[in-house]
Formats: sequence, C-alpha cells, structure tokens
Amino acid sequence: MQCIGRTKKLKRCKNDARIIVCRTHKYQPWTVVLFVLTTIGLLAGLYQDLMKPVLSIVGLSGEISNKEDLGRPYVFFKRAILKQNLQLGETPVIQFTLSNSGKLEAVCTIGNIHYYFDLHSDDNELSIEETPSQKIEIAPSQEYGGEFRISSFSVTEAKQVALKEGLATLYFFADCSYKDTRGQKYKIDICWAYDKDMSGYLRRCSETERKRWIKDEQF
Repeated sequence: MQCIGRTKKLKRCKNDARIIVCRTHKYQPWTVVLFVLTTIGLLAGLYQDLMKPVLSIVGLSGEISNKEDLGRPYVFFKRAILKQNLQLGETPVIQFTLSNSGKLEAVCTIGNIHYYFDLHSDDNELSIEETPSQKIEIAPSQEYGGEFRISSFSVTEAKQVALKEGLATLYFFADCSYKDTRGQKYKIDICWAYDKDMSGYLRRCSETERKRWIKDEQF
C-alpha cells in the first residue's frame, strides 16, 4: 500500500508502506497523537482555570452548581417536643431528633441553650445560660436523638396561669451550626415556643417572632 505520510511540501508520500507509513515517515503518526493529546490538555486546563469560574459567575454553569449543592449535608431538627408538660417546680426538658438528609457527613455544634419568658409587658424574664457546646457527628441518612435541659427556668404557679390564659409566651433558643467534610459551615435556626394545644407542647417560632429577636439583637 502507498504511504500516507506527508512530505515537506505536504504532499502524500509515494513510497510503499508495510502498514500505513514508510520507514521515512514512521514517526509522523506518533507526532499527530502527541499533538492531539497536548491540544486536549490545553483546552481542559483553559476550561478549568478560566472558563469554569467565568461561567459560574454569569450563571451559565448550572450543572456544576447543582452537583456541588447536591453534595452538601442537609441537617435539620426532624422532631422537637417537651418530655412532659410544664410541671410545677420542675424545669423543661426538650427531646429532639437531628437528621442529615444530605450526602456528606456533618459535625453539629450546639450550645448556649436559653429561654425568654415574654409576659406581653415590660416585666419579662430573660435568661441566657452559657452551656458547654456539644459536638454531634451525623453521617448521611443518619439521625441523632438527644435532650435539652433548660435548668435555669423554674415553673411556678404564676407562670403556669399566665401561659394557660395566654398572658405570656415561653420561647426556647440555642446556638446551632454544622460543618461538612469540606469545612463549609451552615447555621440552623433554633426557635421554639411553648404551646399547650400542640402535641409535644412545642411549635416552631413564626417568621414574625424570629424577626423580632433578630431586630432586638437579644439573641
């Protein structure tokens, strides 16, 4: 067969070839392969270093962003209830379940459990209890059950009457955040209110209530 190599004038070689090229042009196929691989490498590097950041900024790299979002852990309080209704002379105990529905392991930090007894007047009771932070490791699809003991709050008869008649609201708070294995940090909003009519006697704070605490900068 005729050699497919190219002469210096870029014309096809007229020599006979045992495979695809003659002895004179035996290195030409490897040169072509090396050129193609080098070009692919340069284009990949250009995309990684230049095009990918630009596309992410202008919002054209949705596929990449979605993959990164899907990789993060999603930790939330699946359940939070009072162990029992408020008993005279006792302190509230909140039982909770943390769940990780994401695809990465998360390390949660919870501390500074406190309450706010709002008498719907200027005579309110505020307590921030500086409790030691506890770290909780939660693997993907795993759940963790625990308790918050609000030891600084004591149930009195006057507080029971105020809560029962709707003259006061009892709020519970805590500082809570978690990190994933990449070091990314996320905050979890903990704001619950006592509700005698709810199963478990707790409800999540409304958006208005959460904004109130942020505005007052009390917590």
